[in-house]
Amino acid sequence: MYKFYCHFGEVGYELLGWSGFVREQALNNKDIKTVILGRPSFNLVYPYAHELIDITQIPEWKDTSACCQGFRGRPPSITQEFKENIFKLIKDHYPNLSEKQIKDNLFFSDTHPLPDIYRNKIGSYEKLEIDLAAREEVEAKVGFSLEEPYVLIQNAWREQVIRCGFEFSEDNYRNILKDYTNYRKVFIDFSDSRKHQSQKSPTNYLREVCTCIECNNLAEQSILFSFSKYNLFFTEGDFRSHCYFPPMFGKDVKVFCSKKVQSLDGCAVDFWNEFVFTFGGHIELHGGF
Repeated sequence: MYKFYCHFGEVGYELLGWSGFVREQALNNKDIKTVILGRPSFNLVYPYAHELIDITQIPEWKDTSACCQGFRGRPPSITQEFKENIFKLIKDHYPNLSEKQIKDNLFFSDTHPLPDIYRNKIGSYEKLEIDLAAREEVEAKVGFSLEEPYVLIQNAWREQVIRCGFEFSEDNYRNILKDYTNYRKVFIDFSDSRKHQSQKSPTNYLREVCTCIECNNLAEQSILFSFSKYNLFFTEGDFRSHCYFPPMFGKDVKVFCSKKVQSLDGCAVDFWNEFVFTFGGHIELHGGF
């Protein structure tokens, strides 16, 4: 028997809500084969899955937004077309299953109550492991061996969700990075091309002092923050979900944000450190800006 799980909303809800729910379902039903429908590199998030089916080539996928339910502001027909294409994709992979066998065991993230990932632990979690297959490609991008000490830098901002207008200045970056003068610096400009994706390109100063690379998948990103000596993540406008990833792989991350962002309900760092990130890595908050 198979169960099929498809998340198409904001990645933070997938990482700290949906994936924990799916993992618990899989652990409690070991005779059932778990099939994930999602982004290819998210096989790292679901290592127990029987299979991960790539949905990024479905036309509606590129129309989804990086928001809680995926199709914010779009007509319901778009969501329905997306789900119908997901069904067809499953049928192509498992032609021996009947329509009823698929539909009765197909679960979408928007049909479950939106989890409160800021106050409740949803499901169960374990430390995620990197896949070293992409290491040579990553080293080619940065231009040095990952065994050399370096700090990894990433920022994120999204104009659709701005709960605080503060943005880091060149002087802010200079003052923070002066404590890391003996390390190489790598800046990730991350985007998976979804609408309303949280990301931030490097400033002129960061371009001067960092090796700046583009990254569009978790496989490369996780290798970079797993080998780094320090992870320095910045977040603007809200507490962004890119900050969740290093602790899920057992790595600490220093997160720099404004006092306003630190005060938001969505900045539930103490809760996550105590109840979710229980396998080595934690968020260290620096919210005095």
